[in-house]
Amino acid sequence: MEKVTRCINKSNATEIAGHLKECNCQFVPKLSSRINIDQYANKIFEKAVRFEAINQGKIIGLVAIYCNDEKKSSAYITSVSVKKDYQGMGIGSELLDAGIKYVKTLEFKSIELEVSSMNIKAINLYEKKNFILHNNNSELVLMRLEI
Repeated sequence: MEKVTRCINKSNATEIAGHLKECNCQFVPKLSSRINIDQYANKIFEKAVRFEAINQGKIIGLVAIYCNDEKKSSAYITSVSVKKDYQGMGIGSELLDAGIKYVKTLEFKSIELEVSSMNIKAINLYEKKNFILHNNNSELVLMRLEI
């Protein structure tokens, strides 16, 4: 296996869409059941800071964070995904760490994310990163990390 490289904002919208489509079934519920993946990839490309893991020229892991709040009260993690063949290798955790570190340098007060209440694997990962349940409307869980 070729070495996995980490980078920030390297991939284009088409590459992001391809990655999200490959990971579609791993989202709970499926990403395509909630949004148009191509439009979402364009939004991520244009408006989010992206932490990427790349192997053989393809995205294998992606964390996308909106850092658009001018008051710097809260950044928002919009997407966390790792291709199935690369899960369990710490890639998602490492990309999250890089994103959290980056948001801290921007002096935001917190980072928020929403996750399906049925996605226990993701919730456990976020709890390991010290995200705390902030709101639960049964389908979605809002989690927050105070910085």
